[in-house]
Formats: sequence, structure tokens, C-alpha cells
Amino acid sequence: MDSSYDLLKFFPLVYHDQWLADYVSYHVRHLDLSIEHGIESGVFFHTHILYMTFVYIQILRIAEIKDRDFKYSWILSWQENDFLKIMNAQKSPFAFSILNEKTVFRFFRLLDFDDATIGMISTCVKTRNTIAHASGEPIQDLDKKLEWYISNMQKIADKSSDFLKILYDKFISENQSLLEEWYEIQDYDIEQSFLWPYYISQYELGIIKDSIDPKITPKILALIDW
Repeated sequence: MDSSYDLLKFFPLVYHDQWLADYVSYHVRHLDLSIEHGIESGVFFHTHILYMTFVYIQILRIAEIKDRDFKYSWILSWQENDFLKIMNAQKSPFAFSILNEKTVFRFFRLLDFDDATIGMISTCVKTRNTIAHASGEPIQDLDKKLEWYISNMQKIADKSSDFLKILYDKFISENQSLLEEWYEIQDYDIEQSFLWPYYISQYELGIIKDSIDPKITPKILALIDW
């Protein structure tokens, strides 16, 4: 990984709040500094933090759109009350940080991820735990580990393609006027009605671009090429 761009393309193009945007920017900035100065531990840990932030954003989006299924998924979980207290105080992807990192990946079952995929995208947590302990072993095969994180992010986004199309259809159904011949679509329409509420990333736009109405396509392609 030569720069943080390989990760950034998976993050929302428009953030819900400045605090989250600043948090991501902080770790991106320090990741790039670590890459520049060859600080392997910094590269690894900032990448892991960004990966888990990406995962939490994905799950928050699932929770908001598949609200009923998400509530049922908490049955028999003793952490539900703690989670809801945090979420009710401030809707944030970091509400999920109270959960065991590896456990939180199970929420991807709500998008029909199979157990093999969930196991694959969560194994990095065990790797991080091993590296973070004083085991006497240096970080090995760093490039492969970074490729692993990026591959997992791509896998999560690609396997969410049907869900992304649902989000796009919801956006269109709630904004029918955009497709009227007389209406001139503005960047604001896409940002505030699609990118902002659904945490859409540049990479995700690429996944659904072929499903987008021709009238909206130029605006979307401009964002993909950005």
C-alpha cells in the first residue's frame, strides 16, 4: 500500500458529522506519515483502526435500514441495553465498539453473508491481538497483511451489492422529481439525498453504476472518477 487512498475509497463521500470525519482524517494522516517514514507498527495499527471504523459504519447502515431484523438479532444478548444507551445518546458507528470486535461481524448475517465469509473478514482481529501482545515476534509480511485488509473491505462491499441496490431504489422512490425531464439535477441532490443518508462510498458507487438511471449517471460517474 503506497498511500491511504486504497482505504479511503471505501469510506463515505459525505459524513454525517464532523467528529467522525475528523476521526477518520486523523488516522489517515498518521497512516500516511507511518508509510512515509517506514513505521511498520504505525501502518498496521492505523490500518486496523480504519478497517474496524469501516466495519462499524457498514453495520450502522444495516441497523438503520433493516431496523426490524436488527432488533431481533439482539435476542439473548446481554449487551443490548448498553448499546441502546449509547446509540440513543448519539447515533454513531462507534456504539458498536462496546462489543467484542470479532462478534460484531455476525451482524453481516443480516445481508446473508455466510459463516465462511464472516470468518474470513474477522480473522484480522485475532491477528491484531497477536501482534499487539508482547510475543517477542516482529510484524511479519506487512504488505500481505495490508492487502488482506483491503481485500476484506472490497469483499464486504461487493457482497453488499444487493443491499446497495435497495438503498439506491429507496433513494429514487423518495426523490421521483429527479427523474422528471424538467428537473435539472444538482450535486446537492445526490449528496444530501443519497450519499449522506446511506454512507455511500466511491467504491460502492462503482458497484451500482450500471443500475443507475441514465439521467443520474453523469453525476455518479463524476464522483467515481473524483
